[in-house]
Amino acid sequence: MSSKILFLFTISVSIFTLFLPTNSDIVSDRATLLSIRSALCGRSLLWNITSPTCSWPGVICSPDKSSVLEFHLPGMGLLGQIPPGLFSNLTKLNFLSLRYNALSGVILTDLFTSLHDLRNLYLQNNLFSGPIPDSIFSLTNLVRLNLAHNNFSGSIPESFNNLTSLGTLYLQGNGNLAGQPKDAFLGTSLCGKPLDSCDGSSSSIGEGKKKKLSGGAIAETRSADVGAISKQVEVEKPEERGVESNGGKD
Repeated sequence: MSSKILFLFTISVSIFTLFLPTNSDIVSDRATLLSIRSALCGRSLLWNITSPTCSWPGVICSPDKSSVLEFHLPGMGLLGQIPPGLFSNLTKLNFLSLRYNALSGVILTDLFTSLHDLRNLYLQNNLFSGPIPDSIFSLTNLVRLNLAHNNFSGSIPESFNNLTSLGTLYLQGNGNLAGQPKDAFLGTSLCGKPLDSCDGSSSSIGEGKKKKLSGGAIAETRSADVGAISKQVEVEKPEERGVESNGGKD
């Protein structure tokens, strides 16, 4: 009798465990976060490795604690060049802030390609150089992008047209950027000087509701066509969390 009860109990436990959520994703994300701390000299990251990953400062997880959704590391003394593939396992990430650090060098072209859910990317006030990385233009869900006050150079690529969800953009403070902004942003529905007015007087960048370029989005570049851009009121969406704006000057 007792053996039969034990057998039934074992079967019940086995069936129950089939429906438990797997923690494989969070284990992978945890390893990635520790790699980031090691690679970017993040000694000031006060992470207790004996504590759950989702309790670490700057880390926000999904409700079921199965994956990292947001990663906030502003002003944490991170420095150096970001190694290739460093963020590749954070596939559920929708918010990444590395602003106000000393990250430098060229951003590799494939750095963000696996972050398909990313909606907010804040890289302002670092020491990045070289062209704006191609991997950014694969982030078709991106709503907010801040690359201000770095050392990016080259042309403003027409690939910005791929970012059809983009609502706010900051590129100012990159003195070596140049380009033809009207060509670069036709597909985004952004508006405001030097693009078309946001009052609906022109339809050259698409019909329907337009979004304003925020905070002089592409000021201080060398192209005469870019020029100095007057401040615009940012179009906010109340459903967006953790907005980091003000043109990189917050």
